[in-house]
Amino acid sequence: MSGSFPPAASMERRAIIEQLPAPEAVEALCSWGARYIVLNMRQMTEDEQARWISAMAAMAAAREQPGVDAARKVYVLDGCP
Repeated sequence: MSGSFPPAASMERRAIIEQLPAPEAVEALCSWGARYIVLNMRQMTEDEQARWISAMAAMAAAREQPGVDAARKVYVLDGCP
């Protein structure tokens, strides 16, 4: 995972990010203004890949961006409020 936040928000946001791909964590990303989730599939086990793909497919706020390479999956958070 990469990115940075102001120091005061860092601990709180990291705790939420660590809950991904839980729907509540994705909602929090949306509220912060995030519009994409990019997964590096090469850094995940097969079980982690399956868990993420299943969770993202079940989420109304996210849709997979087609045409990306096999090493990455990109999800557009176009269902964010």
